[in-house]
Amino acid sequence: MRFFINDIYDQLASLQQFQPHTKIRAYRGQLISVEELTVLEQSINHLVLMKSFFSTTTNRDLALFVLGDTAQQFEWWHTRSIIPLKRVLFVIDANPSNTDSIMLFADIGTNSYFPEEEETLFMARCIFRISETGYDESEQIYLVTLELCSADAETKALLDARKKHFGNDNSLITLGHILEETGRYDLSKTCYLKALDQLLNHKASHFDERNIAVCYNSLGNIAELTKDYQNSLVCHDFIADSYRSIGLAYGRMGDKTRAFESLEKALSILRTNHGTMHALVAACLHAMGSIYLMVEDIHEVSNKAFELLHEALDIRQKILFKNDPAISSTLFNIGSVHRALRPFDEALVFYERSLNLKLKFFPESHPEVVKTYYTMEAVWKEKR
Repeated sequence: MRFFINDIYDQLASLQQFQPHTKIRAYRGQLISVEELTVLEQSINHLVLMKSFFSTTTNRDLALFVLGDTAQQFEWWHTRSIIPLKRVLFVIDANPSNTDSIMLFADIGTNSYFPEEEETLFMARCIFRISETGYDESEQIYLVTLELCSADAETKALLDARKKHFGNDNSLITLGHILEETGRYDLSKTCYLKALDQLLNHKASHFDERNIAVCYNSLGNIAELTKDYQNSLVCHDFIADSYRSIGLAYGRMGDKTRAFESLEKALSILRTNHGTMHALVAACLHAMGSIYLMVEDIHEVSNKAFELLHEALDIRQKILFKNDPAISSTLFNIGSVHRALRPFDEALVFYERSLNLKLKFFPESHPEVVKTYYTMEAVWKEKR
């Protein structure tokens, strides 16, 4: 599908290059519902994004012919109700001199199987301004006049509208969204990167975690759209890490429901990106298992805690360096679950395994080593 659209784009660009760069007026006859017509009539000077290709004709009589006889009763059967349809003639003004490579259109009559239709085709994602609406008594048709916008003009208008709608939203991110919607991915990416630089380096008025996540998510989407899959994975990994950090924060606050919601989102993203045998997946499983240590009655959730922590341990032992501190951390938490359930001997086995790994990586004065010694001493006292 992408190849097909790109091919049409190239052909329209080629045709437009060799056609007169003068203003044209095209027409499109269409039957629309009363509700749709009302929205158009109330949207003077608003912008309309055509998400699909927009077929028109320079022959007004032909556009009227498509609408049919005024005596006909047009109805649309929908969900067992009859919706009356109105005859609307769209009048489209377009000037190729005022547009750019995004807002392409061309007379395709010489390339069409039906040259008598005098068709002018507008590229998908063209943006028009509704400049006028009215009713022609003599022909009994509604008129809607559209003006093709330049990308620069519509970008400014959309930015103003978005900022008004969202309040004090980040202008660079808002502009990035608009450029992304209009297919200008390089410029959109530049906006997101500039916004991210400001947010991460505290150039913004405050540290905004939400917009940092929005930037990474948007950069990941652009990477996917441009088939830069490696960068897409990196950006979505940042999002997953944000969810994991948020989940741990909720866990420390005692809100276990929100903690697991965030951690499960992180786990879903990571498994989609990397499969099951990956260090980031193990880190997320470790975090989820560790949340259960904060539950007041761990007896009710001990099986789930063991399942998650042992799954994390299995992954880490298979893919990490054998003395990696991450392995010792999971061993320590498994020991803590046993300690909470009070089979102290099992707890000491895992604490000792954790300690042995830590001593191979850290000096004895390291806080992690000291914490493990202290915990084992406490368990010995509890065992007595």
